[in-house]
Amino acid sequence: MYFAHKYPQRRAQMDMLLGAAMTEAITGGAELDIFSRQLGGAGKYQFPDPFDKHVVGSLSYAQMLTAYRAYKAFLNVNSEIGSPSMCARRIFEITASGTPVVSTPSAAIPRFFEDDEVLVAEAKPEAENMLRMLTSNAEFNERVVHKAQRRIWREHTYAHRAESIVRAIAPERCLPVDLPPVSALVSTTRPQQLSHIFQTAGSQDGVDRELVLLTHGFVAAEGQLADLAHAHGVAKYRLLAAPDTLTLGECLNLCVKASAGAVLTRMDDLDYYAPNYLVDLLHALSYSQCRSVRRRSSASSPTASACSPGKEVWLLLK
Repeated sequence: MYFAHKYPQRRAQMDMLLGAAMTEAITGGAELDIFSRQLGGAGKYQFPDPFDKHVVGSLSYAQMLTAYRAYKAFLNVNSEIGSPSMCARRIFEITASGTPVVSTPSAAIPRFFEDDEVLVAEAKPEAENMLRMLTSNAEFNERVVHKAQRRIWREHTYAHRAESIVRAIAPERCLPVDLPPVSALVSTTRPQQLSHIFQTAGSQDGVDRELVLLTHGFVAAEGQLADLAHAHGVAKYRLLAAPDTLTLGECLNLCVKASAGAVLTRMDDLDYYAPNYLVDLLHALSYSQCRSVRRRSSASSPTASACSPGKEVWLLLK
């Protein structure tokens, strides 16, 4: 939305940010598209020259949500820059949709996001540089938006806002917005990997996790595992053992039966898992509202996931 008749500070922000985008479009090969909410309306709401050449249409809200996913970056300006709490909802929506945002300064943005999550430009050269990095470096683009998304899932969903209201008016009824507990299922034939397994489980941040460990073809000393659990901060673990005559599927079925988590995931004893691996998967499970198919084990299907009666199994795969 362009305001030719009011909000001069906002208009200056828009001139700077759109000017940077036009320069980047010329020098960096990116394209600038503007969707005008008031396209064809009163003149005071129309984008002036030279921005009008980049106006490509107008969008309904539903169409706008699709457009949020179609670009390498979005631009944001602020009508109110001094409020510590007021900023545009689109910053959260665009980021949650998977596209990074470049914004002009606002007192509210640093309260909600770190400076490497939503990029804030004070002047045209800085904005040009940010846009150049986002449009030319896919890894940088993905890193910026993923860190911001993680912040949203952890702190800025409607569930968090609803609970903040409950906390203010009826604190005794406030509930934490928690992720479900997860059981990490690990079947290993390698005694030398036990330390790595506990280190991996203990490194997972922001999640209530349980390690269900099955030693396949060997028996581990309980004292050794207790020491590893203490050393790596694994508060909850279950130890199983199975002969090497069992298949991997049968071993995993035993892990499923022994697990206590609401969500189950298999982890490999050789792989590296970054500290946010499980929390990212749990957030994705939450916002996608995806329900996995519950599978029953049988003698003829050794790789199926076994469920005890009444137990729901969610299996997160790499």
